[in-house]
Amino acid sequence: MEATILYLDIETVPFTNDFNTLNNRLRENWSRKAGFLRTDVFETDEKLYNLKAGIFAEFGRIVCISIGMMKGDKLRIKSFFNHNEKELLLEFCELVNKLPDSVKLC
Repeated sequence: MEATILYLDIETVPFTNDFNTLNNRLRENWSRKAGFLRTDVFETDEKLYNLKAGIFAEFGRIVCISIGMMKGDKLRIKSFFNHNEKELLLEFCELVNKLPDSVKLC
């Protein structure tokens, strides 16, 4: 029996649209992290936040999960998207919990 393969793509964004709307604690923590990320002395904490915050769990959130299931020569694609990360993850988990044992995550 041929295994079904599941491909995942997760899209993330910064927690807020604007660095200046972060509370003081998060802004201070981001500034500390930005110090390690900065490759150009002219890069500001705000610019780095807009460019990179989405890839760090503590400063980003998931807004879309797309999956592709390949079984034989057939491809099925489904995307989950929601501004509410908890709802998005619950929807995605529902699908994952229904997958047969033959599905392999790659």
